[in-house]
Order: sequence, then structure tokens, then C-alpha cells
Amino acid sequence: MHIAEAVLPRGEAVRLAARELHRVLDRNAGYYGKVPDWRPDPARPLWEAIRADDAWYYIPFARGAAGIEPLTVRVNGLTRVAIVDRSV
Repeated sequence: MHIAEAVLPRGEAVRLAARELHRVLDRNAGYYGKVPDWRPDPARPLWEAIRADDAWYYIPFARGAAGIEPLTVRVNGLTRVAIVDRSV
């Protein structure tokens, strides 16, 4: 078991990640309006691909089109800070 799993339940980590992803999507709405297939869906975390490593959860979210690599949000189990991966 990793620290993240010991201090933060997986479901709560996914909620924190989805909330941060919503915030980023709102800020970048113009971009995703032009490329909707690349828009990650905060309602579609890939539960089976979530992994924990040390204090972090790595939570991938499916994008609009199949076959496009998911967008990952990192959540620190200790600080409860969520960071959206910069790669688009």
C-alpha cells in the first residue's frame, strides 16, 4: 500500500481530480471548442488504470474520442492538491 492509499480514499481522490479538471476545462474552453475530440471528460475516470505511487494518485480521464491518450491528473494524498498533466 502506498501513502496516498493510506491517507486518501480513491473515490475522494477522483472527486478532487475531477473538480480540478473541470476548472482547467472552463479556463481552456476556447481551445477545447476547436478540438472537442481531445477534451477530457471529468465524468469518465478510467478506474482500472488509476495507480498510486508514494504520496500520489495518477488518475487518467478518457477523452472525447476513442484512441486518444487519456489526460492524467495527479492528486497528492497528503496535501490533497490536484495537478492536471500539462500534455494535451
